[in-house]
Amino acid sequence: MDEGNTQALRLEALKCIGYVLSTKSSHEVMNILNNVVAYHLRDMQSVDAMLLQQKIEEIKFQISIFTCLFCSLTCKESSRSQEPPIVIIFRQVFPVFQHFLEVGQLPSAVGDKVCDAVRSAVSNFPAERLSEMLPLVCRLLSTALFTNPVAGCALAKTTVLVRFSLHINIPI
Repeated sequence: MDEGNTQALRLEALKCIGYVLSTKSSHEVMNILNNVVAYHLRDMQSVDAMLLQQKIEEIKFQISIFTCLFCSLTCKESSRSQEPPIVIIFRQVFPVFQHFLEVGQLPSAVGDKVCDAVRSAVSNFPAERLSEMLPLVCRLLSTALFTNPVAGCALAKTTVLVRFSLHINIPI
């Protein structure tokens, strides 16, 4: 079986899991996801100076996992008082994403994946929590616009559109 196809199928399955988890409380979701998220965060933080192509592909796939989680996890209406899983996960993964953009040894494809993941998070972040996310996204953009201009511009556009659609109450 083609490895690329296998990864695509795994990511689609993860999206389905995210949609199903969205029916649970934030606490239940994080109990389930901490096992998965913690493993990938630890693995992504252990980037060595000697990066093999296989490791690069693994990092890109792991970033894609977070992209899928960001686009599939929605805040359950009854758990609005709890911190949404997307907020918790974004806060945990943000330093790693920032590091990937700042490391000069990684190919631009990794930075592009980071920008795509953050764009997915921005698009799906709960409106009432967007104000805490925007400073982090701006910090990431200050690097991404120079290291990954196309993906950085797409992230900047999405950020502006999401921010101002909330300001003038336009559905996105």
